[in-house]
Amino acid sequence: EKWRGDVVVYALSSERLLRRMGTRFLDRAAIAFPVFDDSDDPTRRVATRVLINPKYLPRNEIEGTYLLTHEITHVALARTSGDTPTWVQEGMADYVATRGADPARWLPTDATAARARKGADAMPSSTFFGDDDPGFDYDLSLAACAYLARRFGQDRLWAFLDRLDEA
Repeated sequence: EKWRGDVVVYALSSERLLRRMGTRFLDRAAIAFPVFDDSDDPTRRVATRVLINPKYLPRNEIEGTYLLTHEITHVALARTSGDTPTWVQEGMADYVATRGADPARWLPTDATAARARKGADAMPSSTFFGDDDPGFDYDLSLAACAYLARRFGQDRLWAFLDRLDEA
């Protein structure tokens, strides 16, 4: 199913809704979340919405553009299956938000570089993505997507996502 290009964004004035969704979302600047056809007996996703945490409202246009682009990319990619690894979903959202990991828009943090020098033998798990070291998980995911695009071409990166969706 192709995304129609529509998005609904909620900018909250209170954390009450986030708290009801789960405490792990209280530390997220924004989230894209599915809306199902029936809250009691959901059978299909009918939409995806973006919710912005009032605690992390962007301080300038660059932050705002990054945040909204990242989350709207999740809306556009909502068609991907639940089996697509979180690192791919987050890496792709960051890839789009940083315009292909343009160094003017993204560089790995010093903490990420230091941890990466020690070695990473796996991509961040989907179950606990961002819980332990969110900066590292996001940076590593973006770096992997950027590497794939630069090594094999951006079309192959998108084909990789499509292939995962078919699995």
